[in-house]
Amino acid sequence: MRALAFALTASCLLAAGHVGPESAYPPDSVTGATDPAVTQANIQSTICVSGYTATVRAVSESIKKQVLARDHATQPSEVDHFVSLEIGGSNDPDKNLWAESYSGEFGARVKDVVETALKREVCSGRMTLKDAQACVVADWIACGRKIGALK
Repeated sequence: MRALAFALTASCLLAAGHVGPESAYPPDSVTGATDPAVTQANIQSTICVSGYTATVRAVSESIKKQVLARDHATQPSEVDHFVSLEIGGSNDPDKNLWAESYSGEFGARVKDVVETALKREVCSGRMTLKDAQACVVADWIACGRKIGALK
């Protein structure tokens, strides 16, 4: 069902002119994956700790090259976590990593703003971890607008 919703959302965004030559969304195979070690009960000792993501980031240069090739990246891109480490995403290269372009209205740096805002929402208690994860997976641009991180 998520794949259908994702495809419809991506198609609507394309029709509305929201994405450039490289989509603001990952390929259909990247559905978002979370780290089971991060739970609502332990967010204050995991994702809400300054520097947490550096302790769990584990994506080798080899994996990055594979992801860039798989996603046919043609523009300057980063290998990004669809569900960010900031909100308990995993390092799974098949389900949670994708080549995200820096260019366009909704490039990688814009998504970074949304990810940081979601972390603030979760760590302040204004949003649950699961709701933040579901929000970004459903449509990270709409999610950013919903929480006030994007216009």
